[in-house]
Amino acid sequence: MVQHSVTELFSLVWLLLWSAVFCVSEERFNSGNFA
Repeated sequence: MVQHSVTELFSLVWLLLWSAVFCVSEERFNSGNFA
């Protein structure tokens, strides 16, 4: 059970991290176009 919980937690954290990176990259890309 512990291993399964850790796997779910890791997947959730990775998803949130990837979403944050994507948002930041998109903002920088848009800023570069407007600059």
